[in-house]
Amino acid sequence: MKDCGTVVWITGLSGAGKTTTSQLLVEKLKLDGRKVISLDGDQLGKVFKRKDYSKESRIILGLQYSDLCKLLSSQGLIVVISCIGLIKEIEEYNRLNIFRYIDVFLDTPIKVLEER
Repeated sequence: MKDCGTVVWITGLSGAGKTTTSQLLVEKLKLDGRKVISLDGDQLGKVFKRKDYSKESRIILGLQYSDLCKLLSSQGLIVVISCIGLIKEIEEYNRLNIFRYIDVFLDTPIKVLEER
């Protein structure tokens, strides 16, 4: 597993700063000479042709994101993914199935989210 990368999974409510945080992290890692790829939940939803927002559908989509992240990290990449997430089943799946997994929750106060 010496070529195994890492998955940094950034979650939070809408407007929490996930995209901004992930972009800053990716820029820093690239400046450090790391092999990194950025995935955004909004863009991935279009790629995977998200059709509905039921909990079951969100779990299935989240698990597809997980498998994609696992595949990319197994090739030595650092994968930074930002998505709303917040589903316990996906977090548990990631912890069991992704070798180097870091979960980051942006706990932005509701008042700040409302202002944004």
